Amino acid sequence: MRKFIFVLIALILTGCGSTSDLETQSIQQELKDLTAQVSELNYKVDELQKSIILNTNDGNLYDLDSYESSVYESFKSNDYNKDILVRVDALTICKMYWHANVTEDFVTQYYLQNQVGLDGDVRTLEEYISDREIEKHNLNIDMYKNIYSLKVDYKTDDDGNEDAIVNWKVKVFDYDAQQEVGAGFTFLHQEENVWVVNYLSEQ
Repeated sequence: MRKFIFVLIALILTGCGSTSDLETQSIQQELKDLTAQVSELNYKVDELQKSIILNTNDGNLYDLDSYESSVYESFKSNDYNKDILVRVDALTICKMYWHANVTEDFVTQYYLQNQVGLDGDVRTLEEYISDREIEKHNLNIDMYKNIYSLKVDYKTDDDGNEDAIVNWKVKVFDYDAQQEVGAGFTFLHQEENVWVVNYLSEQ
């Protein structure tokens, strides 16, 4: 694919011999279309490659690396503009969400989540913060510490919505929890190329 594109570029730059302007325009359009296709395929490959076990070592789900921290702070400093999250992968959004929860940054957490409930009602920021202030005392942080077998699975549902499920395992109280606890985070494209945490998706 890349070799073919390079050949087309070379032909365009050399004027393609006796190629007419119409033919040149056609080649240029084809090159543009192929470039767009390659870009989309690369994105899909990246997404598929993430559908594997990402680590076998202990770590905290809510700890952000330098890239994730940069996205997190940029999202906050730009008034939670969703454009900042375009093409940010689902796992990063998941980690940002839990980082916000653990640090009690409930405003950021609110904007990382789809606020439309199963009944169609939309929670306000004030309602969300009030609920979180109550629920924070029930947070079992051990379920998000020293995790292993972190995995992201991507799928498309019957309605054509793209979902991503983040799963992991954790050792709690000195026993190996074989079930994928903390799983069930469902992400969807609320806006084009933006993952958001699904309302009531925490399990």
